[in-house]
Amino acid sequence: MKILAVSYYLPPYLYAQSIVMGRFFHYLAKDNRFQIYMVTADEKSSVLRTDIYADIYDLFKETERVPFRYNRYVDKIEFTLLPLIYATPDIFKHWNKRVLKRIMDKWSKLKCDLIITSSTPQSSHLLGLHLKKYYNCRWVAYFSDPWADNPLYQYKNLTKIANDRLEGEVFASADKLVFTSQETKRLYANKYPGEQNKFFVLEHAYDPDLLQAVPDMGAVSKHLTLRYIGNLSVLRSPEYFFKAIRLMLEENPGLSDIFRFEIIGGHRTTRALIAKHGLSGVVILKPLVDYLESLRLMRQADVLVVMDAFFKENLFLPSKLVEYIGVKKPILGITPPGASMRVIKEAGGWTVEPNKTEKIKQILLEIVGKWKDGILGAYSPPQEILERYKISNKIEEFKKILLN
Repeated sequence: MKILAVSYYLPPYLYAQSIVMGRFFHYLAKDNRFQIYMVTADEKSSVLRTDIYADIYDLFKETERVPFRYNRYVDKIEFTLLPLIYATPDIFKHWNKRVLKRIMDKWSKLKCDLIITSSTPQSSHLLGLHLKKYYNCRWVAYFSDPWADNPLYQYKNLTKIANDRLEGEVFASADKLVFTSQETKRLYANKYPGEQNKFFVLEHAYDPDLLQAVPDMGAVSKHLTLRYIGNLSVLRSPEYFFKAIRLMLEENPGLSDIFRFEIIGGHRTTRALIAKHGLSGVVILKPLVDYLESLRLMRQADVLVVMDAFFKENLFLPSKLVEYIGVKKPILGITPPGASMRVIKEAGGWTVEPNKTEKIKQILLEIVGKWKDGILGAYSPPQEILERYKISNKIEEFKKILLN
């Protein structure tokens, strides 16, 4: 099967989406049934890590790397009509003209059997509209996140209308649409009931081969160490979690000697929140690290923490959560009902809604007790869940979607 694929993000760039898509395309290309003609971005200024799926481009039949550069002046303009004109669905749409020209120059005579476009960015799917018409073959559109109804973006007015229109064109034209959570699929089944026979779920995967590069050396601290890996934001705030830690320590002062919460990443307001709640020395803020180092830090934690934005329903299944499962550590989810809560419960961890300060405190005390008793390991993901999210199983699900 000849596949023409567009994935803006791929290794060696160190975006989370690069690892996600690199993992799936790497293992797909290892199957001789699939000949992949790949189009990806060439970002001259991006940080590279060449030892993650280093052979991926050797596995592809051919690759075209198309340059993209940010317009720093235009990207900073806000609160005008310009975002509607320039950035709907995103600024990456200006990459599309170069991509189409490169494809026509290189592969205009290609007899491809399938087109795959992946997002983010959502503008990749606008390329799919053109490519499906030109090649007259099947098209699979892969969505890491929702589009027009993404609660993180909260599109309104003309911007919402514009994104709904583009999304509708893609959903009508694509032959299959793949989402990373059951919750996102359900959202779109309600929105496009006539298209739901096209909808599939392909959850994220972890790669045991990458985990072997960072062997489990056990916890390296005398403290009970909870870790959150990644950036926070105004919507994904640790405020209630910090309140719960403060209450726990006020009621149990001795725990300040053994309890640590580390944030590997953070947000511009995080340090101020630590000071506000008097948690200096207990909550530790550290800079972001590269992907393999993040895996090492996951493996050395006692408990790994997920923090999601406080929505009525969480549609997002973070790839980081699946990595947490892969390192076999207990998971604490500060998350509303939805994808993360469902998966963490299946993995044997603890879940609580973000604004439930008292309940968060009680769960933290339970974790402290389990740690003191030496039985935290009993709350690690069971073997059934480890098998479910392994890349060797998820790639077979992907192949079935493509072949059937």
